[in-house]
Amino acid sequence: MRLVLSRRRRGVIAVLGAGVLTSGVLAVALPAYATGSTFYASPTGSGSCSQASPCALATAVSDAGDGDTVVLADGLYSDVVLSLTKSSTLISASPGVATVQGEGGGIAPVTVNAGAPTLDNLSIGQPSQDSGGAVAVSAGALTIEDSTLTSNLSVGGGSSATVDGSSFGNGAAIGGLAGSTISINDSTVGGGIDGSGSVSAVRSTIDGGIGGLGPGLSHLTLLNSTVNHGLAGVLINGSATITDSTITGAGATGIGGSGNVSLLDSTIANVGGTGVIANGGAWTIQDTTITGNGGNGIDADGATVALRASIVADNATPDCQGGGISDNGYDLDDDGSCHLTGPGSVSDIPIISNYLEPISNNGGATQTVPLLTVPSPSTTT
Repeated sequence: MRLVLSRRRRGVIAVLGAGVLTSGVLAVALPAYATGSTFYASPTGSGSCSQASPCALATAVSDAGDGDTVVLADGLYSDVVLSLTKSSTLISASPGVATVQGEGGGIAPVTVNAGAPTLDNLSIGQPSQDSGGAVAVSAGALTIEDSTLTSNLSVGGGSSATVDGSSFGNGAAIGGLAGSTISINDSTVGGGIDGSGSVSAVRSTIDGGIGGLGPGLSHLTLLNSTVNHGLAGVLINGSATITDSTITGAGATGIGGSGNVSLLDSTIANVGGTGVIANGGAWTIQDTTITGNGGNGIDADGATVALRASIVADNATPDCQGGGISDNGYDLDDDGSCHLTGPGSVSDIPIISNYLEPISNNGGATQTVPLLTVPSPSTTT
């Protein structure tokens, strides 16, 4: 957990107090955005929700109204079942030290039923990962800041969740039903993102794929992000804009589906099957490298794919398949299957694979496959 201030809390005079007791009173510096009343809770609290006499967490949440803040003293809050219906903030007194744990049995410890609450610097989960999700949003708009979830986040149709500077543990996923909106910034999701809603991920890492369960996302914006593993790296059924991002390690498909898809300045590499499966719609692939995949580079049966300034090479089966690919210039393939005839394009040059290094860190936001100016030593020895 980062011991830094989130964007909403820049300008706070001091980092939140580390649960220090002064004369028996919990000393906490409140965030600058706190404008309402403050209620104090502790794992064993039974008092009046004041600093001197903290109350139970459920009591503090019930008493707090819109704009109010609930400060959680350090420790484990077990068997929690909270229903959030107001635009209040729940914040740990020490970053990441207050742990909110459910009772299991498939019941999330935190459910948002209305309002626009914020969960800040908390750790939220279940006694075990298979005993239910961590947070469920059935209505309203939830913000999660600088927090850790060890179980799933689910977002219902018509609801939204914004995740900022947070991490989801290994296997902890995000699911969004049709009509949901999920925004992820500067975060890590250990169990992938599933469902059919709208997702935006910026400067984030998604392990386990995006949209792999269900018909695919209705909309995806992916910027400066990495998608690892999963059966399908990304599954689309609507529209997508993927920029400066990397999709790698998926079992069957890098990105697939139907819709209006733009794949820009990105890398699709080391997928077990085909890199791009365009089943329908209009696709644009520009300044992108598709290489090292276990199937085709691009399968464009049923869709139109406008290819420009991209490399499709060193894939296990023909680099391109299907009649929907158009060459808009400055493209490369190594087996002639893309039938490149545009200005500046070169088709059927097997030596191109000698100029492609393995995917690695090359100074950008994600790993990429660099194109060398001289053959790689590993291919000439």
